[in-house]
Amino acid sequence: MSTGQGGGLPKMRGVLWLFAGIDGRISREPYWLGMFFLHLITIILLGTAVRYPQTQPMVGAILTFAAIPMVWAEIALMAKRAHDYGLTGFVALLALVPFVNILTEIFLGVMAGEKGPNAYGKRANIPD
Repeated sequence: MSTGQGGGLPKMRGVLWLFAGIDGRISREPYWLGMFFLHLITIILLGTAVRYPQTQPMVGAILTFAAIPMVWAEIALMAKRAHDYGLTGFVALLALVPFVNILTEIFLGVMAGEKGPNAYGKRANIPD
């Protein structure tokens, strides 16, 4: 990992940047793939708990510990997608508002981003 000018923290690359970083921009495809992955994990865990009731305590524990990283990953995806429109990443905090989060997720995934550079990066899908 490389650091920016003047040292500081190393820049994140790849999947770590996609799910944990809030800088840069992403296009619709990685956004939807990331959201699909996060929702799939939740569906598998909840489906396991429903199908096999004896696993409910274990699944509940896993969901308890996985909830914060998964919500952060969703906010990170939404922030980078908002950046692709030229909007502030604070739009991603709408992910914390029930029902509004669904509309925000769909809106960010449907609309095309800005072509060319903007204040949040030169182009989508690369960490800046």
